[in-house]
Amino acid sequence: MTDVYIRVAIVAVAIFLIVWGRHRETTEAWIARLPMGSVLLKALDYIDSIICPKDDRLSMVRRFISEISALMRERPKEDQLPQFEAAVRRKIRDQAREISLAFGDAAKDMFLDQSEALAHTQPGAINDQHAATITNLEAFRKNLRHLLINPDKWSDKA
Repeated sequence: MTDVYIRVAIVAVAIFLIVWGRHRETTEAWIARLPMGSVLLKALDYIDSIICPKDDRLSMVRRFISEISALMRERPKEDQLPQFEAAVRRKIRDQAREISLAFGDAAKDMFLDQSEALAHTQPGAINDQHAATITNLEAFRKNLRHLLINPDKWSDKA
């Protein structure tokens, strides 16, 4: 008889997890109304972190890759190039600071490494200076992709 109760409990938990996965907000709102709902929500948050661990650092890296890609697509007018260059420098400086905070100084140094940046013609570049900026952005983006693939290799804050 206990075997039946265990099976019923397992099926009930499985159904709950499916419903929670498909209708998270509604399920959590319902749980919050239960006695000790806040404790149950904390437990669910813990279970969620086990089932689906989130690494905010990697989300940050994905966002940085998108931001750099957007900068690479920009085609400023020649008279706006100094402002564009300044914006790129600020963006890279800010990203480097955030990478240092999240992963450590070693990761920041690897992010800023441009030793593998190959100088080549950039289609759509408005002049040589703009082409060099795009080439540097490509190197930064490539470094971020390496960080995304192997964050433990980069991090001294794992």
